[in-house]
Amino acid sequence: SAHGMDAHDGSGGALVLSGIIVLADELKPDAAEVVAYLRRRGTVVWMVSGDNQTTANFVAKQAGVDPGCVAAGITPVGKLDVVKRLKAEGHVVAFVGDGINDAPALAAADVGMAMGSGMDVAIETADVVL
Repeated sequence: SAHGMDAHDGSGGALVLSGIIVLADELKPDAAEVVAYLRRRGTVVWMVSGDNQTTANFVAKQAGVDPGCVAAGITPVGKLDVVKRLKAEGHVVAFVGDGINDAPALAAADVGMAMGSGMDVAIETADVVL
């Protein structure tokens, strides 16, 4: 092989990759419509995700988020840092999240919005529950 390693199935035969499974969050049916509405009103919409860049770009494209406004592979502390940076630049920041990883950013945003189906800590931290 190109990397000096061969995979075998134990019987001497080579293993062959026959498929790849990609998991991504499913968008709400009206997500793209909401993003388009916000952008028409002059709102800059960011997607800040813990997902890898490929997955984040795929979801952002479906939602209509500008490719330059996608931050992927972001840790909970990194999400908090993004909120703090945007606020320091003078922006009013609304943050939407659904998990424990989002709680620090939800608390730091001017308006924190939690998904009603999310984790209790996100719901308790948010200003608004959707």
